[in-house]
Amino acid sequence: MSTSPPPTPPAEIGDRRFQQLTTPTEWIEVYRPGGLHPVHLGDELDRFRIIRKLGYGSSSTVWLARDNNNDSLVAIKIMVADAPDAAQELQMYELISKAPIEDKFKERIVIPLETFRHDGPNGTHQCLVFPPMGPNVNILLDELLDEYETTQPAESSTVLCRSKSILKDTLLGLHCLHSCRIVHADLNPGNMLSSLRQLTEQDLVDLAKETVKIPEDEDDPDPYTVSKPAKRLDGKQDKWAPDYLCIDQPLFEHADPSGSGIFKLADLGAAFFFDNPPEKPVTPVALRAPELVLGCPYDHTIDIWAFGCLMFEFLTTSHNRLLAVYGMGGQIETDDTHLLFFTEILGHLPPTLFEKWFRRHRYFGPNLESIRRDVSSGEASTHQIDASPSMEEAFEKQKLEAMGTEEVAKVLSLMRRCLKYDPKMRPSTAELLEDEWFKAIE
Repeated sequence: MSTSPPPTPPAEIGDRRFQQLTTPTEWIEVYRPGGLHPVHLGDELDRFRIIRKLGYGSSSTVWLARDNNNDSLVAIKIMVADAPDAAQELQMYELISKAPIEDKFKERIVIPLETFRHDGPNGTHQCLVFPPMGPNVNILLDELLDEYETTQPAESSTVLCRSKSILKDTLLGLHCLHSCRIVHADLNPGNMLSSLRQLTEQDLVDLAKETVKIPEDEDDPDPYTVSKPAKRLDGKQDKWAPDYLCIDQPLFEHADPSGSGIFKLADLGAAFFFDNPPEKPVTPVALRAPELVLGCPYDHTIDIWAFGCLMFEFLTTSHNRLLAVYGMGGQIETDDTHLLFFTEILGHLPPTLFEKWFRRHRYFGPNLESIRRDVSSGEASTHQIDASPSMEEAFEKQKLEAMGTEEVAKVLSLMRRCLKYDPKMRPSTAELLEDEWFKAIE
């Protein structure tokens, strides 16, 4: 191994420094100046001892930690160094805490207990201390889907009740944000967290033990908690990245099994105030409203559009996305695919929006007849996008078995209200909460 120290890596990712790790974790190359803070199990941050990794995002990692002052457990979100939006996120949490809003709305937002700053090799990191929560709804929906497939139709009503609770709690949290003139902008199942059951003394003892289990090979059958050691391509020691990456271990085994707990909206890292929208929000591709796809002005109603898409996802047997756009190709091709899905699934765009689609003539004739050209080349091709069923047709086919005809009609009406092409026509969170379908959800 070379004894000379490696040069400080640039903040922007260029040449790779590390051998590839196949473990499902964050990309190790993002550990560099201005990036993520390198964390090892057992590390001390302020008065907190790191126990296990709960998850990660594009601009942070989240860890379960023990408060050395009182042995309680907390979740610590460690943001990238010198995060430009950290101050605004903290301002939002403070505003929510002080806002004269009913508790039933506030308690649907995960609000930090305290904050502190931590200096590391990659810079100064804002750390937010939260109460620990259960797994996100993405994980929970996968579990519900497994239950549904093995017990259908006996447990269909249970799955439906849980899905409706998720939607109602999400809407309550969204109402809190919009009342504070905050747009979440990243409303997706990964940012919706479930409650924990009441932890026993033994639970606390077991969770307080940090365990480093390194896989011996790629096919190691035993559960492991960390990746193989991170190795630089040049063989040198690296002070900007951790020695290993930790596997996400959300507290699934401690989630509320009764489903009686509440769900909370988390992560305001991408949120913004009504009067200060960013040039381009980070809304997941499949949940983007038409105005985002077409580069038009937008406002808080992008959250309502995303919520309408999530209603379809949560209330169908496969939990499929309404608009299955994944952004795997170039941006232009992705946008074209998205706009074609809008047209096929929700109906033709109004003229004011249709005219902003500069490649529309590749796919539609003068009378809006479909030419069905290949998205990537624009040429007539056998590799055409298959026509998609309308939202109503898809929902009728995939709806949860426990939903009767009358309820299906109510849900479809609600989704249509949320998925209006004109943002001004979309309902507010208050109007949605007054709908009889949501009012009936306990």
